[in-house]
Amino acid sequence: MTVNVNNLFWKVYNSKYKINLINLLKKFRLNIKIILQKINNNEKDENIYNYIIKNNNFNKAYGSISTNRGYKRAKDIVNILQSIDKNKKIDKLLDIGCNIGEITLEIKKLLNLNTDNAICIDVESFAGKKIVPLKGIKYYTYDGVNIPFKDNFFNLSTILQVLHHVEQLDLFLNNFSKVMKLNSIVILREHDCLNDEFSNLIDIEHMIWAAIENTSYNIFVKNSYSNYFSKDRLIKIMENIGFENCKIDNYYSKNSGPTNYYYCAFKKIK
Repeated sequence: MTVNVNNLFWKVYNSKYKINLINLLKKFRLNIKIILQKINNNEKDENIYNYIIKNNNFNKAYGSISTNRGYKRAKDIVNILQSIDKNKKIDKLLDIGCNIGEITLEIKKLLNLNTDNAICIDVESFAGKKIVPLKGIKYYTYDGVNIPFKDNFFNLSTILQVLHHVEQLDLFLNNFSKVMKLNSIVILREHDCLNDEFSNLIDIEHMIWAAIENTSYNIFVKNSYSNYFSKDRLIKIMENIGFENCKIDNYYSKNSGPTNYYYCAFKKIK
């Protein structure tokens, strides 16, 4: 569904997830005092969003977001993969929803893949801005549903913070399953969404990311789509298309951060 940006900050602040919201603001190095004042004054989400655009130092505090996040996520992926099967040889990687490909590039380096075997796909634009991929990876655009490769092509896929943005999830997953080889591994990262109130909190995180990227409020609203689900539901969804849930270290599988990030991994068994 399209993101409902109708007093989300006020709703979450006045829910049982108030502390999560405050921790989310801390994560992005935002001025908590001023934003809470705006919430208490019942200012519109658009006003708070525009304040964040003009008054954030997240990029300055963290340096290059792409470089830092790319390496960390890639290390997570490789560690999870090795915990499942340390001897598994990866022939071809498919990173879905890669944005500019910073994570794909780092996985390629860690797994010693050549460029032709480090493949990533995404839609043409993100938050209203055209994606310009990094060099050193094989990047393709797609329509968000139809995966442009032959059947039984990949033996590793990563889908990180992507599934909740897919509008035609059943069709997408059916197409995804076709391009994956038998015994291939897919590693996902998602939010464990508990209820509608918690989905509002996750929407706020997406709003903050868009504001940091200097995306206008109207463009964010126009281009945003989200359909969150719980960890248990995701496991059932993947099992229904022929993937078996793999046991991974609790460090990766446990919920973390204000919006319940977690990893899970699956093996294609049919």
